[in-house]
Amino acid sequence: MRHHIIFSTFVFSLLAGCGGGSANLTAPSTLVPYTPQTAAVNAQDSDTANKPNWAQPLPLRLSQTSSRDGNSLIRYQNIANIEFLYNSNTSTFDRRGLSIDGQVVRLTVNPVNAREYNGTHNGILYSVDILHTANTVDALSNLEYVADLLFIPTYNAANSTSTNSFAIAGFKTPAARVAAATGTATYNGTGWLGYSSASGFTDSELDVTLNVNFQDPSGNQTVGGTIDVSDPANHAVPGYARLTIPTTQLTGNGFSATPVLTSSNGLSLTDASINGTFYGDYYGALGGVIHAQGDASGTTLVVNGGYLAVR
Repeated sequence: MRHHIIFSTFVFSLLAGCGGGSANLTAPSTLVPYTPQTAAVNAQDSDTANKPNWAQPLPLRLSQTSSRDGNSLIRYQNIANIEFLYNSNTSTFDRRGLSIDGQVVRLTVNPVNAREYNGTHNGILYSVDILHTANTVDALSNLEYVADLLFIPTYNAANSTSTNSFAIAGFKTPAARVAAATGTATYNGTGWLGYSSASGFTDSELDVTLNVNFQDPSGNQTVGGTIDVSDPANHAVPGYARLTIPTTQLTGNGFSATPVLTSSNGLSLTDASINGTFYGDYYGALGGVIHAQGDASGTTLVVNGGYLAVR
């Protein structure tokens, strides 16, 4: 993942492969439980005869947010939704609106990078980076753009506090359509896993394989699979760790599971969870976010990430 400008402009001590970062800590990390957003979100079907209407507020499937200031580390969750704002003069979505703690923060597109949006509110720099997109086929064989994987960092210069989170925004497959599905499907995709310590941030690239059985012999619908985690020091090197998603029953239009870290290379996780939601008219994409607390050679971490996969 391209580290965002806020990380290069304001110098941080990054974890060296999540291994020897503990020497950089100036005080013990204080990790408090985060409170997940619990607002009800209705499934949204894109129009089977037209492209999805992105010009509207869309709820976010949001990871926990990590916050660090050089001395302490906390986790929480406070972003409710995102709005894609269309500019008829330029025929582009050149602005974004984030609903955070009951306030709407307006972001504008970076003129040299159409996948990055930035804005400032009450002295805090907000950004939204579009990391990946998902396209699926509708009932009329039209290719539709139905979901985004987003990276959302912030920086508060007044107290040197940085946060980051990952999110999925898009058009969810109605639960009734998922329930009516039959057969099996393999979803392949990619994503990112971020590691925050009190004083730094680094990340791994994810190689995602999820196998969905829309009707197993017992009559249930299940999902399971593996996620390969690359070396944070070199994304071209796979096998730094592997997350295994045990066979899990689908509920509604998605799932929630506890991933198992099967090869850790010095990384350990607690309180880990992964979720997934189907997107597109006919469950063509599957995306979600990952939460965990972590430890790398004595360094306390908040671990969060997201992924998008298609069949």
